[in-house]
Amino acid sequence: MTASQGMEERNLLPRWRPFRVSASLGELASTSVPSQPSQHLPDMEALHAFNMAPTLHRAADALGLAFSLDDPAPFRPVIEFIESAKASPLLAATAAQVRRRLDQLPVAGDETWFRADSRKATVGDIREELRRMPRNPTKWVDLALAQTLLGQPDKARRSIVTALALAPVNRFVLRSAVRFFIHIEDPEAAQNTLKNAKGSADPWILAAEIASDEAAGTAPSSIKEALLVLSSGKFSPWAISELACTVAHTEFNGGRDKRARKFLNQASSQPTENAAAQIAFESQRGGFIVRPVKEPERRFEAEALEARWQKDWSAAMDSGLKWQNDQPFAVEPATFLSYVAAVGAERYDIAEQAARTGRLANPHDATIANNLAFALANQDKHDEAQAILANCPFPQDAQETAVYSATRGLVAFRGGLVEEGRNGYSQAVRSCLDLGLPDKAALAASYWAREEVRAKTPNATEIINTAARLADLFPNSDAGVVLARLSESFSTNGDQASHHRSTLLSTDFRQRP
Repeated sequence: MTASQGMEERNLLPRWRPFRVSASLGELASTSVPSQPSQHLPDMEALHAFNMAPTLHRAADALGLAFSLDDPAPFRPVIEFIESAKASPLLAATAAQVRRRLDQLPVAGDETWFRADSRKATVGDIREELRRMPRNPTKWVDLALAQTLLGQPDKARRSIVTALALAPVNRFVLRSAVRFFIHIEDPEAAQNTLKNAKGSADPWILAAEIASDEAAGTAPSSIKEALLVLSSGKFSPWAISELACTVAHTEFNGGRDKRARKFLNQASSQPTENAAAQIAFESQRGGFIVRPVKEPERRFEAEALEARWQKDWSAAMDSGLKWQNDQPFAVEPATFLSYVAAVGAERYDIAEQAARTGRLANPHDATIANNLAFALANQDKHDEAQAILANCPFPQDAQETAVYSATRGLVAFRGGLVEEGRNGYSQAVRSCLDLGLPDKAALAASYWAREEVRAKTPNATEIINTAARLADLFPNSDAGVVLARLSESFSTNGDQASHHRSTLLSTDFRQRP
């Protein structure tokens, strides 16, 4: 058939990045109530105050924190502000001292922690730091992330548990732990992780609570607390944007669209990049337009989704790659990028690399394995594609089974087994129709038609007609993209090729977005 994109649903899960990156983005600024103090980490309230309203006075207050952290990266905006203002000689000298430390570090946008060729070295570096600072919870979380990227979930779990023991109510530790447990498909552990933080008024933790409840399939237990926080006026729009989006998502799923859009609009005034992606997803799903008033930093996922819906495949690939680099352990960017690269842009090499990157941390994910086999088969790497399919994790539901059947059909066609390939595609089309997924049936049929044409079979015209009829019923389906390319690939020479081209052009796929 094709690669599978996923993204039929989006639950706003906490992002998981190295501590230095999260801190530099301002996600660790203190907003917790006094009864829930952050443990083993300095109070970041002064930095938060500066980020909300920069002044020299607040910059001076925040700068004092820089000397209590091993990593001064979160204070880069403070230093740049002081350098651009008329600061006192003492404040300028202090800023220069921190600047010297900063200059020895790469900026957050130049992170290389996600690179596959540096992950083992990263683990070694973090372990060396932990030998000097064994009670530093953020280092244990960073170690867990590096281990997750290497596909070592058991080791990563031990590191996360150690971090939780050291800082059981710290926001960074809690949100990272929630994302880890959901990543390894243990949402109940994510829920248990947050028990010590019950009653917290921290919007970041409340958002994680609701997300973990949704992942576990249980009714969100903190909606009342979330509504109080959202109406309290005690937090900046940016700090509550993810909480507002999680509440909106719950309201949408409950069919309360009017209330949901109210919370989505509340989030849009100054969203995090994660909230911006949720806004983009909900807007597309609901058929309305909500745009962030202020675009956040690292808005890669939202840009990728918007470009994909506009069928701007090049932009979708570019943003999808940045999204995967930002969250390399996650399934979602791997499936998205491998899909848009393969189906939309026919860049099977990029699709292959995206799937291979995703497989490192998700070796048992059936969708990523399928997308890798699809990318390999389209590069005529038949033996590799066949080996991936032979060891593909068992599909989790009927839709995954249909996708697998179609990819099995593609691999069979490319191996010269036309009848076996035909059976795979036929089964996929029937299954998608039975499941009420006619757009996916059209996509499967379009790739089936392509393979029949490549194999020069007498069945090609019949399958082209079937694919064209299905695609014509769903003008926004990606099947139209595949069939339009197939039409353009036909030579004008030869009666059969001209007949195929005439059949496809009768539905005028090229005029579709």
